[in-house]
Amino acid sequence: IKLRPDVVMAEKELISANAVIGQEVAEFFPKLTLIGEIGLEAKNFSSLDNKGADIRSYGPSLSWSILNFNRIQQRVDAADARTKQAMHNYKKTILQALAEIEGALTRFRTERNRYTFTLKSFQASKKASQIARDQYSVGALPLLDVITAEQSKLELERMLKIMEGSLQISYVELFHAFGRGYAINSKSNNDINSNS
Repeated sequence: IKLRPDVVMAEKELISANAVIGQEVAEFFPKLTLIGEIGLEAKNFSSLDNKGADIRSYGPSLSWSILNFNRIQQRVDAADARTKQAMHNYKKTILQALAEIEGALTRFRTERNRYTFTLKSFQASKKASQIARDQYSVGALPLLDVITAEQSKLELERMLKIMEGSLQISYVELFHAFGRGYAINSKSNNDINSNS
């Protein structure tokens, strides 16, 4: 289920929203920055190679938004609300995915049962057709009964092929419901684009 594109997107949105909370909470704390500068200084171009021409300066810089605590708290609260919304969307996406999987699984089971029933009916019809031909050859049945048995067998064979197609379609739907068949990572997408 984690391979489904909708689940992957919802999860990434949740991770992103959660990261924003951390960024906003970091604003409550002071920031320490180290600053440095190296260079050369001279009154004329020819004296740049002198020993006293080099300049170095370095030091810390401290900044703190102590007066903006209310504004920072409001941004943290807004980021927290966005994270809760992203969590709600993630849960909703998971529930929708599970519902789709359940539906696809039910359709697959139904199609498999229909196919199995039709296959058994076809096999029984095949035997009945053979018995009708055998009895016709010894004169025990009229030709009309043999034709009716053959017609029934052919109709069940046609239905069996239709059921086989339906079973395969339901299997593909189940495969996709579980998130299979989607290219997610960038390498797969690049391979697809380069082959186009």
